[in-house]
Parts: sequence; C-alpha cells; structure tokens
Amino acid sequence: MNKFLLAIFIISVLTLNTTSALPTDEGPIVITVKEKWTKVIDKYGVYLFSDTGGNVYSIEDTWWHWDFVSANRYAIIEPGKSYKMWFFGLRIPFLSKYQNAYRIENV
Repeated sequence: MNKFLLAIFIISVLTLNTTSALPTDEGPIVITVKEKWTKVIDKYGVYLFSDTGGNVYSIEDTWWHWDFVSANRYAIIEPGKSYKMWFFGLRIPFLSKYQNAYRIENV
C-alpha cells in the first residue's frame, strides 16, 4: 500500500509541477502573437505569450523533446507576426500551467 501511495504522490507532483508532464503533442498550428511577457512562477521565470484568439502559451525548456534553448525561441517571436508552432502539455488555468511551444517556425 505504501508503494502505491508513493507512486500516486510522484505522479501528482510531476503532473502538477510541470506543463510537460503529459506529452500531448499538438501542431503545427499557425498563431499570430498578440503580446509576450515573463512571469515568475514558483521562483522561476517563465516566458509567456498570447495569440490573437486570447489563448496564453509558454516557452519552456523540455526534457520530452530534449530542447533547452527556450530563451532563443522566446527571442525570435514578435508581436503582430505569425508563426507555425508545435505544442505539448495541457493548459490548467488555476495552476498557472500553459501549453509549451517547443518548436517555432516563421510563416
């Protein structure tokens, strides 16, 4: 029983503390960036941006895709421009979790 509770605890921590806990790949989707900003969540800065449809996304490093250049991806997007993007993760508003744009290409 203790191993079962430990497994539930570990899965819960992984699911609630990272947007990439569930590899729910989606894309490519063409998005027009409305604005971008940074936000501190759990002592760490997160790169965020919104599209013209009112959706909010993040740009974070990802173990799932072995990609650790989130700052570079964030630097290339500009408000008012459109991009082809690939996402993973789930949007969970009350936990401040966002879908992560792990691949971005100019349109």
